[in-house]
Amino acid sequence: MYKIFKVATLSIIVLLLCACRSSLSNDLEMYESSMKKIYALDKKYYEHLSEIDLEKIEHVSTRTEKDIERSEVDKLKKNIDDNLIPISEEMVEELEKIDITNEEIKKIHKDYAESIHLKESFSKELGAGTDLFIAYEESTDQLIKDSEAVSAAKEERQSIIQKDHSKQANNEIDEVIDIVNEKSKELEDNVTLLQGDDDADEKERIVEEVLMPILDDQIEKLNQLSLETDDAKAVRSMSLEMFYTFKSYYRERINIIKIYEEEQDIQTQKSISKIETFKKLDDTYHEELNKLKEETK
Repeated sequence: MYKIFKVATLSIIVLLLCACRSSLSNDLEMYESSMKKIYALDKKYYEHLSEIDLEKIEHVSTRTEKDIERSEVDKLKKNIDDNLIPISEEMVEELEKIDITNEEIKKIHKDYAESIHLKESFSKELGAGTDLFIAYEESTDQLIKDSEAVSAAKEERQSIIQKDHSKQANNEIDEVIDIVNEKSKELEDNVTLLQGDDDADEKERIVEEVLMPILDDQIEKLNQLSLETDDAKAVRSMSLEMFYTFKSYYRERINIIKIYEEEQDIQTQKSISKIETFKKLDDTYHEELNKLKEETK
């Protein structure tokens, strides 16, 4: 009787184990079926990621290499905007649709979900870093153009002033120069504040609330002058060009200061370290999933 009971108990245990394996096998099959789209998207993500030279990304973020062509940065930006960001966002959306009831699968899935979220944040941080690089390059180019324009206008104005003029022309030119010099000291003193330790917001306030009104006031006074001689008009024209260019120049300086502050927040190099992290998570996920599948055999 005891032997019959023992055999029956063992049979029940075997049946229960088989049932558990069968249930796990079914759950795994359903899970992998629901994950097919994410797997396909992830494969595409890695394909586009492999097109990126990660060493160059570090140079882009720190601007330590002058040989990086703008075309290379534009190509990188296109890959990020057209592929990495939308693919990672779609993976996150698809992830929300996955419903897992099996606790063993849920535990393994957690690593993969973390990996996908890391891919999304990495892609967006990389995109933001690239945008800042391009913005910095454009602002720097504009600063150079503005500086060259001011120098050219100043040189041309000086050449006109040094010519021989009629008494009327001399008087009118003096009127123009008086207005130009009227607030030059005030302007210069406030410009030096942009080199201080204040943050970008305070420096922007100085530009918009102090420098711009000074320049606008000088522009208005120059335009109100009633001039008759061509040389005086030319000197005024060159002076106006300088003042308008100064407005552009100081605003671009603020843009560069803001870009620098934003770059400190993004820290692209830290973002790049996420690649190694999500790759390890992916490897762990697939290893554990395969182990679980082996248990059903």
